[in-house]
Amino acid sequence: MKNIYLFSLILILFFTFCCKQETETPKPETSKLENIGKQIIGNWNEVETTVKEYDKNNQLLNTTPNLSPIQVTFDGQQVTTTYTESFIPKSTRPYTITKANNKAYIEYDGYSRLFEITEISATHLTLVVKQMSSEFNGVTFEYLLYTRKLIKI
Repeated sequence: MKNIYLFSLILILFFTFCCKQETETPKPETSKLENIGKQIIGNWNEVETTVKEYDKNNQLLNTTPNLSPIQVTFDGQQVTTTYTESFIPKSTRPYTITKANNKAYIEYDGYSRLFEITEISATHLTLVVKQMSSEFNGVTFEYLLYTRKLIKI
């Protein structure tokens, strides 16, 4: 009888400590996404674009401004990018807005990186892409931050 109690205790302890809690994969929060999706619709002028390159010690290596004026139009399903002073043809592609880990992102169809929406209001929009370990302008870097600041027109 003593062995049955001891075995039962060991079995209870085993299941108590060996069962792993299940964690859910973060899913987009649709109610907040709808607000961002509505705020982003319209015509935007890019007023500042910078590329900041960092080394493995988080030291800034270089900052490169982009001076080519760009107009961006979000219509709720597609984004059209027009380079106003360039020979680059305008492009239109689908986009989606997602949210994960309390951050909102724009994902352009056919583009491999997510643009994090770091600021959005009725008049301002800031998008940031972090690209890991690559080469830019002949310099090898640990990561770069590509920042686009836009104002609504």
